[in-house]
Amino acid sequence: MITADGTAVYPWNHGETLTAAALNAAFAQSTGAYVGTGAPGAPAIGTVWYNSGTGLVSIWDGSAWQPTGPATSVGTTAPASPIVGALWFDTTGGLLYMWYDDGNSKQWINVNNYNAPSPATGAYLPLTGGTLTGALAGTTASFSGNLAGQVTSTGSSTARLLADRWHDVVNVKDYGAPLNGTTFDDTAFQNARAAVGTDGSVYVPYGNQRVSAAPTTGPTTQVLWRYDGTHIGTGTATPATGLGTDVVENFFQGNKFFGRSNSFAAVSPVLRIDSTVNHSGGSAANNISAVKVNATNSGTAGESTIGIATVLTENRGSLGANATSVAVTGYTVRTANTNILSYGANFYINDTTGNASATSGQAVGVEMDVLANGLDNGGLAGPYVPAGQGIRTICSVIGAQSNTGGADTEIGWGVAVGPTSGSSHVIFKRAIAVTGQFNIAAFSTQYAVQLAGANAVWLNTGHILAMDIAGTGGAANLRLSSNGSVLTVAGGQVAISALPGTASYANDAAAATGGVAVGQLYRNGSAVMVRVT
Repeated sequence: MITADGTAVYPWNHGETLTAAALNAAFAQSTGAYVGTGAPGAPAIGTVWYNSGTGLVSIWDGSAWQPTGPATSVGTTAPASPIVGALWFDTTGGLLYMWYDDGNSKQWINVNNYNAPSPATGAYLPLTGGTLTGALAGTTASFSGNLAGQVTSTGSSTARLLADRWHDVVNVKDYGAPLNGTTFDDTAFQNARAAVGTDGSVYVPYGNQRVSAAPTTGPTTQVLWRYDGTHIGTGTATPATGLGTDVVENFFQGNKFFGRSNSFAAVSPVLRIDSTVNHSGGSAANNISAVKVNATNSGTAGESTIGIATVLTENRGSLGANATSVAVTGYTVRTANTNILSYGANFYINDTTGNASATSGQAVGVEMDVLANGLDNGGLAGPYVPAGQGIRTICSVIGAQSNTGGADTEIGWGVAVGPTSGSSHVIFKRAIAVTGQFNIAAFSTQYAVQLAGANAVWLNTGHILAMDIAGTGGAANLRLSSNGSVLTVAGGQVAISALPGTASYANDAAAATGGVAVGQLYRNGSAVMVRVT
């Protein structure tokens, strides 16, 4: 057996000595294959030579050695004299390089990441561990498994695990919700709610929700379900606006919805807006609003326009006198002495046309209506009003103590009608008007308590209390003027000073005993009576 390594000299059985080169040449001629750092001499066409120095394989075409393809090398240093396309894996840096010709020069380029350093810290991901830096981009590639690398959001400073970033938004589809309106989404909704923390939120993408019961897993307090146009039932006409006692937020067909399907004792508001004004300076002409609604009517739309609409439906049974239903409520709490006007509510309409109402149209500052059927014969007995006197009220004006243990409360005006800032350019045709039918009184102090020195009706000097046959516009049947203390009855005058002395009579009989004739006036306490019998 003949062995050659290209360097040693071996004895021959005839006593001759063969060099390795001569032996390789003879081996190549006999077998057509040669291994060594130098090319064999006098090769035949088709001879294969593996260059053990460069790792290249070449074939003799009769005039030159032609490479069969790029070589692959593994080691700590790059191979010498590589050809274009040769690969070298650097065992020190852990990087794979390729010998590349860009048309101007040849160099080794990093196959993993062109800008990656060596050793390969951050330039590649090993099977376990490691850190991914830079942008993670792709268009058609798919990924499966857990991507546990950390990423840094653009403009931020802290790298976070992708799994943590994705868990920031709990999505029901990540828990298997099909949202196709056919398959029940209950399990996915239960698991999604269980995944959020206290005061957390769950995202529900666009689709058709089908849930047989509101989920109750997870936090014992309410969570927010953020719907993205999600609807329920057949078709797409019904938005999802409630899910048990949780709060739902949905944007559906151009409308923003907030809702809750079920309540509980001492339930918090579905929507709460807090605003604190604590800066210095500014102008009194500026209005700082926690909520502001701008609605503009233009064009030829025939619908009614409402800035804020509240519809409260009361379906409860009898719950006692303290249970109330209030569609709109507002109040201002004053905690410090101030000269600032404080309003519980303020409504106004500003007609800027400058025209009379027959031209500009109707203007109503506030309208309050009560729609009902049947008699108003309800009502419990109160401190002043007996039972059964009625409980339907168009406008109720109530005064109360802020601190029930404090001083008595005095209110200057129950209902005040007047121009702004005492303007003389405003005229009221009727400051308070009653139209329609009434069966007891248009104005009544029947259940009021008149304190000493008070007046049920107080007319200023020169003011007149006139009573006329409705709709005739004729002379007053009874005209009372505070000027001169004169009563005018059907055109005749009777001086109040004609009352007989200071005596007070309980009734007509007592007045007759006192000498008051039929038709004459007499006092009954602070009232003026006419003796009839």
